[in-house]
Amino acid sequence: MSALPLDLPLSALSIPGTHNSHAHYRALPSVRFQSTDIQTQLTNGIRFLDIRLQPVHASDPTKQDIHLVHGAFPITLTGPKSLAPILQTCYTFLAHHPTETILLSPKPKGPPTTSSTAFYLPRFLEEQYIRPNPHK
Repeated sequence: MSALPLDLPLSALSIPGTHNSHAHYRALPSVRFQSTDIQTQLTNGIRFLDIRLQPVHASDPTKQDIHLVHGAFPITLTGPKSLAPILQTCYTFLAHHPTETILLSPKPKGPPTTSSTAFYLPRFLEEQYIRPNPHK
């Protein structure tokens, strides 16, 4: 990425990415889209991560629980998986590769009873993840 002109728009790039990047768990019954975890995807050149999210307390942005999901289902039934470890993996990768860029596409998902998720997710991400870490 460091060799690209600074004025080159993202729309002019072909960026390798994965669908449901976080869904790589093998334990049944799990939702699996990828055969490798986020760290391995980044090492292999993936720079666009499609992440499906469901805040546990969608209407309360003071609570940091946010689960990784596929539609109305958790990505693994062996226990909820959260966003924080994925972000830490990305931060660590970028610390070791400072000229690289990772694009994250967080999408609000979850059970139909949580229709407010799409409304609350941007505020939730801002208050719990972006504002406390402006340098990342």
